[in-house]
Amino acid sequence: MTYDTQTIRDAAFSIMETLDTPASRTSSGQQWLVELKDGTKANLKTAAKGTLMVKTKAPENDADIVGFNADVSHILAAVSLPGETTVTAYLIPLKVVESAFRRNNMEWCAKGRKQGTTWALHFEHVEKDYFGWDMATVWSEYAVGSIELPAADKVFADKDLNRSLTIAEAKK
Repeated sequence: MTYDTQTIRDAAFSIMETLDTPASRTSSGQQWLVELKDGTKANLKTAAKGTLMVKTKAPENDADIVGFNADVSHILAAVSLPGETTVTAYLIPLKVVESAFRRNNMEWCAKGRKQGTTWALHFEHVEKDYFGWDMATVWSEYAVGSIELPAADKVFADKDLNRSLTIAEAKK
């Protein structure tokens, strides 16, 4: 199953609501900055196919990561692994996420691979010869909750709406 970004975002908001820590969006535009009930500020990032991605301003390991200069202390990552119908939310300190992206990029480049400005961390359990895979295990301590989504064919069933159904609409 693959879900669209909005469905994964909606799942993150549902998870936080279930935990009695509702998230409110505090920004407009491309970045999804949210504030939790307890005042924690986070950048909501989605990984609809199990991969959390960022862009950098340059390929070098010390480059600025786009969006990481926002006034937030955490990343709220909403992750759905390929073939699964579960979304898991992780509330991870920003510095931990930034460090992981930089370590992954450094180890990727050390293998003689091409440098780039798109960096990725994968939540799937795959054996690789560099850091950046199986982040679900690495960051298990930051998992705050999960939600089961309806089958993807139900989420996209209403073609007349010209949009994906919300989780609540799909459950009807």
